[in-house]
Amino acid sequence: MTPRFAQPNHHSHRTRFHLNRRHFLRIGGTGLMGISLPGLLAAADSPTALPARADSLIVLFLNGGPSHLDMWDMKPEGSADSRGQFQPIASTLPGVPVCEHLPQLARQMKHCTLIRSMHHSVNNAHALAVYTAMTGHDRGDANRIVGQADDDHPAPGAALAKLRPATSHIPPYVCLP
Repeated sequence: MTPRFAQPNHHSHRTRFHLNRRHFLRIGGTGLMGISLPGLLAAADSPTALPARADSLIVLFLNGGPSHLDMWDMKPEGSADSRGQFQPIASTLPGVPVCEHLPQLARQMKHCTLIRSMHHSVNNAHALAVYTAMTGHDRGDANRIVGQADDDHPAPGAALAKLRPATSHIPPYVCLP
């Protein structure tokens, strides 16, 4: 079932919507990350919210990790300066090869959603780019804000944990620095 989106109240900047983790992943690259936390919390209180179907959500964000050219996007037919040094191998997700050094991941790709549409306009400021990628909000001038700010936005996992609290001893969201 697809999520139902209601018309926004013209007297407010908030939009009420209903989503579960699976829908969140499907439309994650289309700007949903820019929705306000009050809008997410209002959706959690809605009596018409759709039941969640996903058991878990894993966001693999490798800050300072291997390049996407070496893991997911090898570009074997590209020029030497646009491809990684490793070769792609087929995975269980049709049309999505992975690096030759990740055979176990290649076998598990049928369980993954690879989002390639994310981008940002932050120039050469990795911390701000991470903030933008993880919250959907531009934090502003890199020289103005150092560390946490009072108006920081939550990560998607934190917002989803608020919408769907833990039902077992396993926490709904964990972030390792």
